Amino acid sequence: MIIRGTLKEHKLRFVFVDNKDIVIKANRQHNFSPVATYIASQLLSITSILSFLEKDDTTSLMVAIKGDGPLGNFKTFALANNIVINGVEKLSENISSFNDLLGKGKIEVIKTIFDTNFVSSIELETGSLSKEFSSFFLQSEQIPTVVCLQPLFNEYGELLQSYGLIVQGLPDMQDNDLFFLEDLANDLNETKYNGDLNLFFEQLKIVPENSEREDLIYKCSCNKKQIVSTLKMLDEGEEPFFEVTCEKCGKVYLVNKKEVCGK
Repeated sequence: MIIRGTLKEHKLRFVFVDNKDIVIKANRQHNFSPVATYIASQLLSITSILSFLEKDDTTSLMVAIKGDGPLGNFKTFALANNIVINGVEKLSENISSFNDLLGKGKIEVIKTIFDTNFVSSIELETGSLSKEFSSFFLQSEQIPTVVCLQPLFNEYGELLQSYGLIVQGLPDMQDNDLFFLEDLANDLNETKYNGDLNLFFEQLKIVPENSEREDLIYKCSCNKKQIVSTLKMLDEGEEPFFEVTCEKCGKVYLVNKKEVCGK
């Protein structure tokens, strides 16, 4: 689920996402390790939030991590409430600190509106995606924003919760609203979401004034018919079949040459 609304007499807005089911489905497809799941969970959360902040359902988003750390590149794609992830792990050894996972590089956010791409990027500096995206909002949109992207695991590396929350200023915010954001950032270090959203908000002193909710769907727009149509525009080649991997979700399609050529 994903929820958005306003706070403090419409001087702040928030978006909260509970995407544990989405992360589980992504894991079933990609078989991520626990440390890769840690990154994937946060990336799925922030991409869902960014997509939900858009004003229409026709804007697509891609969020990509491009770091030189022990994990490979990760990309998430969203259109309205549909979201998928694709990632390649380079992990071959145990990692002692999550801060070392990403390494140096950047995060790119690409917004596509009517076939036109708008690209924003920030450098990877802290090793924390929550901090990186707080900086992203401040640098790209000049909006003070608290970002919490939090997967929780048990001692066996099994996912217990996956959630994200952003609270950011609106044009009429006052100094006391900035103080609220500062306190909230500190409180989020100690307060964890256990599946009870009302309790979580109560502990954080978040009182929604109005809100709307939608369900998230782990779904890619790719399909075999679309793949075949694309292949028909390419050189046929000599191979008896084509193997095509979707860039967005990583699904592999095997297409017989007869399906493309009709003979």
